[in-house]
Formats: sequence, structure tokens, C-alpha cells
Amino acid sequence: MLFNPTASSNALSNSLIADTLYLAGAGTTASYSVQDITRNLNIAYQDVSRMIWEIDDSWNYDDSNATGSPTAILTLGHSSASYYIPTTAQKILRVEVKDNTSTMHKLKSLDYADVNVALSERFPSPGLPLFYDLEGSQITLYPSPSSAYVTLSNGLEMRVDRDVTLFTTATQRTPGFAPQFHRILSASAALDFTRDPQVRRTLMDIRDRMERGIRNMYSSRAAETRRQIRPAKMRAWRQYL
Repeated sequence: MLFNPTASSNALSNSLIADTLYLAGAGTTASYSVQDITRNLNIAYQDVSRMIWEIDDSWNYDDSNATGSPTAILTLGHSSASYYIPTTAQKILRVEVKDNTSTMHKLKSLDYADVNVALSERFPSPGLPLFYDLEGSQITLYPSPSSAYVTLSNGLEMRVDRDVTLFTTATQRTPGFAPQFHRILSASAALDFTRDPQVRRTLMDIRDRMERGIRNMYSSRAAETRRQIRPAKMRAWRQYL
């Protein structure tokens, strides 16, 4: 379902904007403005993406409107350990560094609790990074990179889950998830507008049905991924042994 096509044709009546107005009983954009609908559709869009990220572990979700691969590439500085993570990155899936022969090396995640001595003592000199730590909006490498061991230019690659491409009032594209569930966005945006109790119940039913469908579909997309079934009260298989 297109967001807001400009052509005065059947496509316009099948848009997210038009569907939101219809479900909300708003009539026209004079009572529910395109700006307000856009804001509420974007809030719903980000919420749907969050839900998909939470349930889609074996086949990582990426907005189909995004271009290129979901990889962030950073240039390193000699003996500089910390770098800002791109704001579009929502989750870091994998971190690799390029050595001075252009061979990529996967880094291991490190937490302060894993190191029993001061990090400056554990990693006193720059070298080939082996570990990384995430804190706030920064990634820190241990040891810090050395130009003798690392290719500094575009030397750090992070595989990420990236944020969705949000709508603008003039957007003429579709949401970046399965089209059969696009109406969850217009139902959510309509729910933000209407105060009629009966209409709200209907919209919540639509949204709940769509949400169940999304969860069912995105939790089983990778058919070959092996799944284990364990009793809910048991934390690990070793408890049976």
C-alpha cells in the first residue's frame, strides 16, 4: 500500500493516508491533517519494526526501502580506541576489523565485568583489535588500532540492524515489510485520532489481528533453522541431565 501517491486515481484511494482517514472516520485531511497522519504512521512504523526485530532472530529484518547492505564502515585512527556508532544502527550484529593485508578479523564482544584488571593494563599498547565494547553511542576497540597492524581507511565494518526509512508528507513508496500487513499502520494512526469507543475497539481488533500475523510470519521465515522445544520452567537442557 503506497503511502501518499500524488495521482488522482485508484492508487490514491488505496493509500495509507486514505485508509487512515477512512478507518478514523475523519472524512478529509481538513480534520486529520497529512502532517499529523504522517507523524502517527511513522510512530506505528517504528513500533512494527521493533516488533519484527524482537522476533526475527534467524533471518535479520531490513527495511526493503533501504539501499545497500546493512553494514556501517568506519575509518580508524592510529591509537584511537573509541568511535561513534552511526545513528541509523539499532543493533550491532557483528564487528570486523581489516588488518594490514586487507584480511578481515571478527572481533569478540567484551564487557568490563569480563576483565579483572584495568583495561589500560590489559591492553597497554595499540595493535590489532581483538575485542569491542558498546557503551551508549560509541564502540571501543581493545587494543586500540595500530597503523602497523591495521588498515585504517575503512578498516572497521559493523553489520547492523538499521532504522527504517521514515515517511515524509510527499512519500510515494510502500512500507518496508510484508504488504499484507501494511494496514496495521493505518489502523494504528486512526486509533490515535478517533475517540469513538466502538470505532476504537474495531481498530484495536484490526491491529491485534495484524500483529499476530506479523509475529507468526516473521518468527518462521527461515524454514531450515532448527528450533528446540523445551519446557517453560526449565532454563537449560542440562537441567535434565
